[in-house]
Amino acid sequence: MNNQHAVLFHRNKLNPILTPDNWSYPINSVFNAGATLLPDGTTLLLCRVEERRGLSHFCVARSVNGFDGWIIEPKPTLLPEPDKYPEELWGIEDPRITFVPELKKFVVVYTAYTRELICGFLIRPI
Repeated sequence: MNNQHAVLFHRNKLNPILTPDNWSYPINSVFNAGATLLPDGTTLLLCRVEERRGLSHFCVARSVNGFDGWIIEPKPTLLPEPDKYPEELWGIEDPRITFVPELKKFVVVYTAYTRELICGFLIRPI
């Protein structure tokens, strides 16, 4: 049996393309970004960022070509709000972003981390 398959993805030779050194504020790690192309062709990453206390939030990074020249927002884009959303007690993680033409908006789905469980699907006005 021939297990040859076409290669669909190639690891970027610049991996990792973003590290904590790229951030203007202190963080532990950056990972698990949701990605989308904006109407102007710019790549937008909604990055999961672990801050120094171990809690995660999201921060936007943009690149014209999706490989380098990243412009990172100088402060968090979306922080957990455990007072309003108790399921976000220990942070928000794993963002996914897509444009929904019927709404004419980008929609973000993410998980939240709390004492009881990891919530699988949250809708929160942004």
